[in-house]
Amino acid sequence: MPSITIIGEDEKKFDLPKGSSLTELDHVLIFGCRMAACGACAVEIISGANHLSAMQIEERKFLEDIGIANGPYRLACQCKVFGDVSLKQC
Repeated sequence: MPSITIIGEDEKKFDLPKGSSLTELDHVLIFGCRMAACGACAVEIISGANHLSAMQIEERKFLEDIGIANGPYRLACQCKVFGDVSLKQC
C-alpha cells in the first residue's frame, strides 16, 4: 500500500490503496473544485512524482496558466497514487 507523506509544520503519513485518488486525503489537504480549474489543491511533489498518474491536458493547461507547469507541481485532485509520495501543499 503506497505511503503518502505530507510535509508541513508537522509531517503526516497516510497509507492509501494503490490507484487511489489524493482526494481521499480531503481531511488533510485543501481541495476546491476537484476539476483542475481552481488551483486550491496545488501541491509541490518532493519525491515520488513517478508514482503518480500521468498529467492530463486539463491539469497541464491550468498549471501553465498559473505559471507553475515546469516545476515539481501537481493538482492533488488530478492525481492517483501508485507508490510512495512525499508532497507539500502550496
